[in-house]
Amino acid sequence: MRVAFVTGPIPLGFCGVGDYTRQLAAAMERKGVQVTVLESPGPGASRVLRLRAAVKKFRADITHLQYPTMGFGKGLTPQLFSMFFKSVVTLHEVEGRHILRRLSLYPFWVRALYVIFTCNSNREYALRWAPWLRRMSSVIPLSSNIPVQEHEKTKPTIPEVVHFGLVRPNKGIEQVLEFARLVSADHLQVNVRIVGSSPAYHAAYLKKVQAVSSTLPVTWDLNLSAEDVAQRLGRATLAYFPFPEGASERHTSILAALANGLPVITTSGQFTPNELNRSAIFCTSPKEAMDATKQLVENPALRKSLSAQAFQYAKRFSWDSIAEAHISTYEKVLAGKEK
Repeated sequence: MRVAFVTGPIPLGFCGVGDYTRQLAAAMERKGVQVTVLESPGPGASRVLRLRAAVKKFRADITHLQYPTMGFGKGLTPQLFSMFFKSVVTLHEVEGRHILRRLSLYPFWVRALYVIFTCNSNREYALRWAPWLRRMSSVIPLSSNIPVQEHEKTKPTIPEVVHFGLVRPNKGIEQVLEFARLVSADHLQVNVRIVGSSPAYHAAYLKKVQAVSSTLPVTWDLNLSAEDVAQRLGRATLAYFPFPEGASERHTSILAALANGLPVITTSGQFTPNELNRSAIFCTSPKEAMDATKQLVENPALRKSLSAQAFQYAKRFSWDSIAEAHISTYEKVLAGKEK
């Protein structure tokens, strides 16, 4: 089988969907599938034709469009590609209140050979507006782009709480800093480490939050390799993810922490899976998170229990299982085309 992923230019470490696509391609290659990732940089006017020419040159059995990506930006290249050339489409973001958001998805919903969603909430939302997708769509969850640290982990002398993800507005950074302020005011012997990347267009925001943290027990590790991120996660005592909308299976940063055996403190929301209850502690505020941190620091047995549950939960999202689910989907699509 030959599979061509279509993404637009995807800078390493700055586009979550791009990093996901590379990891998926590598996992599928390990299973004997021939894969290429088509980015097609340059002027957008003829990008659709360039992408199609690249697909033909590769002689792809399956063309698989990933949307949205940083490389496609706000342009209509993916919609036009989907309208003119039928393909499998993975929609990583679906829900949105604005009518233009829904309209931008109809080219995929109408013309795709098959639609893959990354969580049940996205699929159920789409079915409200495109009920015909029920027979030609399914959910294949995300996995983490961060490897699992295999060697023995050496913990720091002072307990460390790590936050991992993109540093930009509406990602909970302010709550992490408030957590650090409360830790400092309480004289709690805990360090806070923020690991992630910050897009260039959010440089002013990064500068602002780093200035706020200058007097707090906060260490910043930005733009690290995936291996170095895994090392930081492996050394931490626990992780804190105060997502404004609540944790969900779309948050691969949580999956990275769980896969590395970290007890997780996070927030609950409408799309938080019930299965996460056994692997995480849910808090509604930085104050509650600090109290939970005290409990975890003072109770090694609880940390060990949560760590074991984290490993078990994360197994569902291994790259091997996700690659196998994609291959099974492609085989079904190809069988349908032959009828």
